[in-house]
Amino acid sequence: MTTRLRHIGAAIMGILDPIPSTTPSPMPEEEGAWVRAHAWTKGLRKIDDAYPRGFHRWCSCERGICPGCASGHHDRCVSADGPRVDEHADTVTDAQGFVVAVIRYGPGQRPCRWLCPCPHPADVEETADTGKAEKTPCRPGGTAHPLRERPAGAREQGGTMRSPVQETLPFEDLPEMPTVSPWCQRWRERTHSWRHVHDGGFNARHFTVAPLDEKPAEKFVITHHYSGSYAAATKRLALYETSTGEERLSGVAVFGVPVSEAVLTNPLPYLRPYTESLVCLRFVLLDECPGNAESWFLARCFDALLADGVRGVVSFADPVPRRTASGVLVMPGHVGTIYAATNAVYAGRATARTVKLLPDGTVFHDRAAQKIRRQEQGCEYAAAQLIALGAPRPRPGCDPALWLREALAAVGARNIRHRGAHRFVFRLGRTRREREEIELGLPAPRPYPKQPDPEPTAT
Repeated sequence: MTTRLRHIGAAIMGILDPIPSTTPSPMPEEEGAWVRAHAWTKGLRKIDDAYPRGFHRWCSCERGICPGCASGHHDRCVSADGPRVDEHADTVTDAQGFVVAVIRYGPGQRPCRWLCPCPHPADVEETADTGKAEKTPCRPGGTAHPLRERPAGAREQGGTMRSPVQETLPFEDLPEMPTVSPWCQRWRERTHSWRHVHDGGFNARHFTVAPLDEKPAEKFVITHHYSGSYAAATKRLALYETSTGEERLSGVAVFGVPVSEAVLTNPLPYLRPYTESLVCLRFVLLDECPGNAESWFLARCFDALLADGVRGVVSFADPVPRRTASGVLVMPGHVGTIYAATNAVYAGRATARTVKLLPDGTVFHDRAAQKIRRQEQGCEYAAAQLIALGAPRPRPGCDPALWLREALAAVGARNIRHRGAHRFVFRLGRTRREREEIELGLPAPRPYPKQPDPEPTAT
């Protein structure tokens, strides 16, 4: 399965069947092979060897036909509005092959670009989605992309490259919420509200923090958190309001295990994942909690985690708002007030990606889709999410990947372009020296992001 996924990834990036540049390389092939074998790190070689034709050795101008054109969907060509231009000249990686820095283009340097070489038909053809005749030219006047010069022996058009199952979901690019704000976010029954930090009213004598069992924590999070879902937790802590003499559950913090170990080992490489480092998965306070309650609650949570041997916590702030299909706002974006208030280290953005937004405003995660495609444990629950929204039940013996594509289209799912959640790291210790002794694996700390990214502009 891993080999097939690499094959699919190479097809998406256009390096499954690349077109070598006609410009002679200053380094002969024999010298290049020696550099890859002796100068490259083990991480670079591992990534490059995982792809059929290599990964790091290809420039953007050497990429082949894009997956849209390869499947006959020329209206989805990566070069429909012009070449795809590289944002940076190159990258710097660590010993494991992870990118730690980028090299920018200098003044007067021409960025590299990917121009799909497929000539687009100007007349009518049958599409793979509908089986109906449809006009497919994507350039003004129905003209084809200009072909790049091919070296001798390069493959002809109409090769045998196959692309993965193509989705037909619409794409959106939503504006973001400012990540740091003087407003504190509150929730009740998945509806948000606000408290200003200057409102005051918080009295620590009226609150207490204690461990919480799995069942009440799950019930509270599913009832009040905007996602309506619960995550695999190893530590659960509750905020109780005690001003009336009785303990009333007013907030829950859930810490646990991420989908990938790299979520922890990248920012905290010297801590044992899952025991010395955890992820803050859910943090929910009811609207009855006064301003500044969350920073006090989080500090008490960190005291409890430190007592259990946890030395680092990674948390994310998602600034992208989410709406239902009818336009109702269900999540305005995380403002991340507590991260600045509690001296978290801002560690940049997580990986940019495309998320699938369901009609009720919840996200259908990639891991859930993967479970359906591979028929792994939990695939029934993931499929039930789509069936509950109106998707047809899978027929016995059907291809799970094809059913997933049809189900997402049937319920009206949308693809949302996500620039990556803001990542924050907490180093835990009894003193400042203990906290600073914990080394970070990401670049130097950056200023807190106070404004959303500017909207992309056409070039």
